[in-house]
Amino acid sequence: MPLTIKQQKFSKLSAKMNPEIQAIQAKYKNRKDQDAQLAQNQEIQAVYAKYGVSPTGSCLYMLIQMPILFALYRVIYAIPAYVGRVKEAFFPLVDNIIDTAGATELVQNLSNSAMYSKQFTNSGFVAGTHSEYVQNTIIDCLNKASTADFASISEKFPSLAADVTNTVSKLEEYNNFLGLNIGNSPSYVLKEAWANGAWLLVIGAIAIPVLSA
Repeated sequence: MPLTIKQQKFSKLSAKMNPEIQAIQAKYKNRKDQDAQLAQNQEIQAVYAKYGVSPTGSCLYMLIQMPILFALYRVIYAIPAYVGRVKEAFFPLVDNIIDTAGATELVQNLSNSAMYSKQFTNSGFVAGTHSEYVQNTIIDCLNKASTADFASISEKFPSLAADVTNTVSKLEEYNNFLGLNIGNSPSYVLKEAWANGAWLLVIGAIAIPVLSA
């Protein structure tokens, strides 16, 4: 919170300082000699001093926030690894996939599983059965799976259908935001909305990127 307040204060002061700084830069625009550059820097420093701001202030706030942002990215990227309740939603589906011939191979070939290809060739995955490494790798894949991917598992392995339904219902509860399953890709949501005649959702999905451009 203190960092946010300071950052907002710096942004407001920057809006006031920028016209003065730009005027100084325009003043020395066509002068490239060392004396002119030194004079320009001194005048700009005087502007910062006038408003009581450090020219490296915004960089400092960003540097402080960067470790937090990197940590948050890692958590968001692999939520089941950090949130036990979400990880539990994948059981007993994961164990039953391991026990069902061909099911693990299907999971490896899901639309977003390619990013975990190195984990599939890891000795811990190849040699393991119900090892934690194998379970976590399958969870990683299922965590990136779309509704269509889960449907394909149920279709090809009917014995897993009940477990798939149970897992999907829990994940939809966790991933629900304003009535949308944010676990699905935008393209999948758009296709489903089009197929189901949800025209308002289609218009909204198209309008958001257009308006933000």
